[in-house]
Amino acid sequence: DSHYTPSEHFQALLQFRRKHGHCSVPTKSRENPALGRFVSTQRCEFRKFTSGARSLIDKNKIDKLNSIGFTWSLLGTTNGRQSGIPESSTQDAV
Repeated sequence: DSHYTPSEHFQALLQFRRKHGHCSVPTKSRENPALGRFVSTQRCEFRKFTSGARSLIDKNKIDKLNSIGFTWSLLGTTNGRQSGIPESSTQDAV
C-alpha cells in the first residue's frame, strides 16, 4: 500500500462510494484489496485516536472521511449503511 498516496486512497474510496452508495468497504475487499487495507488502517487508527492513544490519524483526516460518510465500524451496519459517529466523538477526542 505504500505506493499509493493518501489522496489516491481517498479517491478510490470516493469511487467505491459512487459505485456502491456507501463507504462500508470490507476489510478484505476482493474488488480493491489495497482499499480494504486502507480503510482497515483508518478504522484501527480512529479507535486509537478516540481512546487517547498515539495515532496516525488526526481530526482533519477524520473530518474529511466523515464528510463522505466513512463507516468507522462495520458492526451495526445494515446493507452497508451506518448512521455515522456522533459529532461530539471527534470534538472531545482532540
